[in-house]
Formats: sequence, C-alpha cells, structure tokens
Amino acid sequence: MRCQKNEQPGELKTGLDPVISDKILLDNLIEMADLCIFWKDKQRRYLGCNQAFLHYFGLTEVEEICGKADQEFDWRLGSGEEIAVENALLTDGIAVHNYKKSIYAKGQWRKIVVNEKPIYVEDKIVGLLGYFKDITQEGREQHYLETLAYTDSLTGLYNRRAFVRTIARYEDEYERNRIDFSLLFIDINGFKKYNDTYGHSFGDEVLRRVAACIRRVTGYTGVACRIGGDEFVIIH
Repeated sequence: MRCQKNEQPGELKTGLDPVISDKILLDNLIEMADLCIFWKDKQRRYLGCNQAFLHYFGLTEVEEICGKADQEFDWRLGSGEEIAVENALLTDGIAVHNYKKSIYAKGQWRKIVVNEKPIYVEDKIVGLLGYFKDITQEGREQHYLETLAYTDSLTGLYNRRAFVRTIARYEDEYERNRIDFSLLFIDINGFKKYNDTYGHSFGDEVLRRVAACIRRVTGYTGVACRIGGDEFVIIH
C-alpha cells in the first residue's frame, strides 16, 4: 500500500498474454509477505506499508500512518537510540541488520527484529525500506528450553549443569573483583532408608519438601541447586 502511486512502472514479459508489469508483481509480493514491510521518507515519516504491518498494529488503512513518525504512535516511544540508528542510515547509508527492540502491540510488550536499508534515487538517499518480524514467541521458547536444561524437574531447583555454570561465574567475579562467597553442601541423612522403607514416591516427596525448605531459607540472597540424589548445594 502506498500514499502515492508510481505512474511509471517497468514491464516484465511472461511469455504469455497479458503482459504483467513488475509493479503488479512487486505489489502482490509485498502484500503476500508475512513480514511487516514499511518505507519512510528522509524525515523518518511513513510513506507506506503492507497488510501484515497494518494487521500487526490493529490498523485498517495505510492513511492512518502516512506522514507520521514512530514517536507519534503508542507502539513505540521513538527512543534516542532508535532515532540515531535510522538517522545514520538516512545520512550515511548505514544499513540496519537484525536490530532487536521492544515494541508495544496487541496490548503487550513484544520483541521484534528489524532490517532496514536506504533507498537511493540518482545516488542520493531519499528514504528507507524496512521490515520486521516478531520474535516474542521464539524468546519464550528459548527461555522455556533453557529452563528445562538448567532446572531439576523433581524439586524445581537448579540442577548440576546450572550449578557448574553458576559457580564458574562466582569464581570469575572473585578473580576479577575479589567478591567472595560461601559454598554449602547438604545431604539428607538416611535417605536410602526412606526409599527402601516407604518407596520412591515417598522419597520424592521428601526431596521436594527439603528443596522447598532450602529455597525458603535461601530466598533471594543465594543460589540453591540439587546436584544429584539427596545432595544439594547453596551458593551464598
């Protein structure tokens, strides 16, 4: 969708009638794209966008954005960093590749990744063309996978893998800044007897209750891990 139409499209012969102009092909390609595509003038004001862009922000007509800059909308405040990035593109031709930012859309803050490049006419920059895609769900899935990888499924505490990664960070902080820490090892006396006498389901419940106690005592001032069996660690 455009605020102004291009009256001089080129043509591409398909070998069959009718002749299809490249303007028609381009317009259809832009509208078919799942990416949110937009273009702006040199003052960072919108000149047009595709249907995916409008749908993302709950808009119906391209005229709702034409002639306006990002900071005029609720979806983004137009931070100094974002303005500087686009100004560098429009002044020096520095393209934007995979620029990640937060944006307000669909009633919540979401994560997007943006790509933009300058538009040249007779070797002069007259505007920019860009697109973005939503990566909010990707971030959630990545966070979920990381949680699975570093969490003990029975107790909800960090597991041995998380302990190894975390203790390395504490050691590094000590080496660089001499910030010391305490390391506490805990095990449950006679735990094998509980399992042998009452069964593994009872033993699992014991582990969960001990883990809850450790988590409650540790609070926000330390890191609690189950490193195996009935063995726990607190880094404080």
